[in-house]
Amino acid sequence: MAGTTLHDPPDPTCRAPLRIAALIGFLAPLAYVATLLAVAVHEVVGHGFTAIALGGEFHGFSVRWDAMGWASMTFPPDAAPWHRPAILAAGAISTMIAGAAFLLLAWRMRRFTFARIGLAVAASCFVLDGSMYMMWSGYQATTGDFGRIVQLTEPGGLRWLFVAAGALFSAFFAYFPMAI
Repeated sequence: MAGTTLHDPPDPTCRAPLRIAALIGFLAPLAYVATLLAVAVHEVVGHGFTAIALGGEFHGFSVRWDAMGWASMTFPPDAAPWHRPAILAAGAISTMIAGAAFLLLAWRMRRFTFARIGLAVAASCFVLDGSMYMMWSGYQATTGDFGRIVQLTEPGGLRWLFVAAGALFSAFFAYFPMAI
């Protein structure tokens, strides 16, 4: 064939660094925003709504740029002894439930690649926010919600239950969303 030249196909490895950089540029802001949203869900849905449901008052919340947050609430004077641990645990539990819902939604959206990846990253951020907090707060047992629960209750096996459960959820949700 006269006039045609054959070229080698472009080397796919030369585009790999650009694709990795684009993926990081997409996922890093998404992970940061998802982490901030997870903290807001932790404080409002977890602590706030649970406090209201159990007869307390929710006064407000704050989320800082470094993904630290707090909720202001008061407990009723005649609250049952289990109300305070329930309100403290509800923050992490709410983020883990929301993360599991995001993971289920990501699994169902198989045809929409970017949406699926985004939901899987959000699922990881939400669940890991709750599970890692459970693990480290339970381990330290001096600060955080689960540390306070350990202080309110008998500090025996409950501390190690929080550490083990948090570690198992963290290991599972650090891997599983990326396998979708």
